[in-house]
Amino acid sequence: MTTKILRYNHKTKKVEEFDKDKVPASGDMLFLGNNQWSTGLTSASCACHSEQVQDFREDIERAGIRGVEVLNDGRVKFYSRKARSDYMRMRGLFDRDAGYGDAAPNSF
Repeated sequence: MTTKILRYNHKTKKVEEFDKDKVPASGDMLFLGNNQWSTGLTSASCACHSEQVQDFREDIERAGIRGVEVLNDGRVKFYSRKARSDYMRMRGLFDRDAGYGDAAPNSF
């Protein structure tokens, strides 16, 4: 059995799968490893209306946040905790059950 490695390609905005011994070296890819973020976390709470999708995508690009994808239905997909945290801070959102380093004002 061959071990598979997942990487998120920021240029194509897709998760790619490689055999462990055939992973290409590239600075444009974010290693996701073997964790819950490898397939992304989709959030309806951080979503926008489907007519606002393009505006949200432009805001994310302008802010330079990597690892966030706005789906066509308005839901937001995160590929790392950092991406989720950065996006939530940009939008003024917070998680009352956030972990260490996540945006969580007024949660005490």
